[in-house]
Amino acid sequence: MRDWQQSLLPSFRSRTLPTTPIDEVAMNKGIRYFNFPIYLLRGFLVNSRQVLDNICDYCLYEHTLKFDDNDNDEDEAIVQRMKLAMKFYNIKLADPIASFERGQKLYATLPVSCPYAGLNLRIYWDYYDNQKTDFEKACLLTFLAIKSILGNKRYCKITNKFIVSRMEGKPKVSNNISPAVQKFAKEYQLNKIKNELELNWHLVSYGKAVRGFYVSFDLTLDDLAYIAEMNREKYRSLKLKNEKKLAAQKARERIKNEQRISRPI
Repeated sequence: MRDWQQSLLPSFRSRTLPTTPIDEVAMNKGIRYFNFPIYLLRGFLVNSRQVLDNICDYCLYEHTLKFDDNDNDEDEAIVQRMKLAMKFYNIKLADPIASFERGQKLYATLPVSCPYAGLNLRIYWDYYDNQKTDFEKACLLTFLAIKSILGNKRYCKITNKFIVSRMEGKPKVSNNISPAVQKFAKEYQLNKIKNELELNWHLVSYGKAVRGFYVSFDLTLDDLAYIAEMNREKYRSLKLKNEKKLAAQKARERIKNEQRISRPI
């Protein structure tokens, strides 16, 4: 246990955690989020506490970069910036300078361009303070993987292989997957996880007769199914056929009009 875990603000320690990983309250704008590069998810299934510590340090440090005096490396200036970051996230640390230095090191060593994941603090503290099974950890990891793929899009089409790569903290599809993540990479395991996310984490998924499957946290199942079916190959071919037919009709009308104009009176 880190030295600062015992020093959390009383309001956080007494806050009632949701009975499911996501509830309507946690969806409100009032809940803060840790936004971090997905590289930080590496090793979550092996040592989730260390990964959560790294996420906190990274996000606190990154928040300090917003202040005008961020070039001042004096301890007093660092503490003042960290106090503002801690206030923003409602966290109290026993050693803010140590957290700053750890976050600074992570920030400097991670690639500049990397997809981000967003983890609301209600879920963060639930997973930090409470014992979780490997399956529960895999559910959170899969949730963050899908969210990182979606980004700002309302929906997208993905594959199991892409999800597993993001669970490993990799931005692109990769075959280099750790044994801990590989344990949940089998189709039946991922189906169990996706079922849990659909039941309790507001995931909407549709993949009937399509390569890969569509996911969304914003659309209804009916809307997502409609989009998926409209994007199927036969509908795209039919659409292309109709577009060509319409183009031919427009071309014939254009030719008639040009001939009418050019005809001598």
